[in-house]
Amino acid sequence: MVGLLAKIPFNLPPMDSIISKFREVAEYEIVPDYVLVFGVAIILYLVFKFLVPLALSMFEKFAKKTENTFDELLADILMKVRWPVCLLIVLWIARTHLMIPLEYDKWLKIFMIVFATFWGIKVFTLLVNFFVKKFGEKAGPGGSALLPIFAKFINFIIWAIGILFVVSNLGYEITPLITGLGISGIAIALAVQNILSDLLSSVSIYLDKPFKIGDHIRIGKLSGAVKSVGIKTTRIAALDGEELVIPNKEIVESTIQNYKRMKKRRVSFSIGVTYETKKAKLEKVPAMIKRIVKSAKGTEFGRVHFAALGDFSLNFEVVYYVLSNDYEEYMDIQQKINFALIEGFNKEKIEFAYPTQKVFVAK
Repeated sequence: MVGLLAKIPFNLPPMDSIISKFREVAEYEIVPDYVLVFGVAIILYLVFKFLVPLALSMFEKFAKKTENTFDELLADILMKVRWPVCLLIVLWIARTHLMIPLEYDKWLKIFMIVFATFWGIKVFTLLVNFFVKKFGEKAGPGGSALLPIFAKFINFIIWAIGILFVVSNLGYEITPLITGLGISGIAIALAVQNILSDLLSSVSIYLDKPFKIGDHIRIGKLSGAVKSVGIKTTRIAALDGEELVIPNKEIVESTIQNYKRMKKRRVSFSIGVTYETKKAKLEKVPAMIKRIVKSAKGTEFGRVHFAALGDFSLNFEVVYYVLSNDYEEYMDIQQKINFALIEGFNKEKIEFAYPTQKVFVAK
């Protein structure tokens, strides 16, 4: 027996080779098959108890030194599945090398299929959650809000496939089941088509990314800052403090103006002065407005012209650009320029016009 054990190489041979060695021993020592299986189980236990954790701990130390987190996930998965794998190997050896009664063998096969499928699903869900989380870190707050929904949906599909796999391997015909599920799915889809439409619209918003959380947008006549993007609706904080809740389907079907993505924002307005203003002072107005706009930081001057003779005023048209997509900064710069214009016109004693009506009274 010692001579036979001495012939076993140090590196682990294939499982069939181990079994054959034990059978050689059995021929001399008359050891029952169940003892052989028990011996193999002990060896596997020692391997998975000491050697595998040692190898995995070395792998984990290496993984922590790298920037890639996938290898850490892989080490975590291997650590979690080592005992289920060990159990499955032992059960497989028992089924192939022991004379198990047919009734018990049938239940053992069912257990192995369900057990292996369960742990396979767990591994796939861990991988899905990992990649969804990594993708969410790149997507930003708006996108990451939808990712848990996608993760649950994918995990549901994985579980459904796993259940169908188990049913199929148990000898049942799954074609009628799949057909029934398809018909039920169509009926459910028709019943909740509005919800599904909003859900698909949220997916469209997530993939197309027309805006993100914090962007100031306009959808039709509604405008404000985006607060959140949900499964069914998007919430916007309007300038007057209202919270606008807009269905995602309506957003997808509308024209979206995203002010946050503008490199510069155009400002256009008219200034009217009274008809009593002298020509010499009127000629000073364009140069004064141009100087005031250019002196403000974060602006780009467009044009200023004496544009029209109005009903009660002489109108100057002004255009300039604010070199920022931030709404508050945009309003602050406008305010600063408006104050400067009032000060400049007062200094030149040029009066702003407003609707007036002259009444002539006969003496």
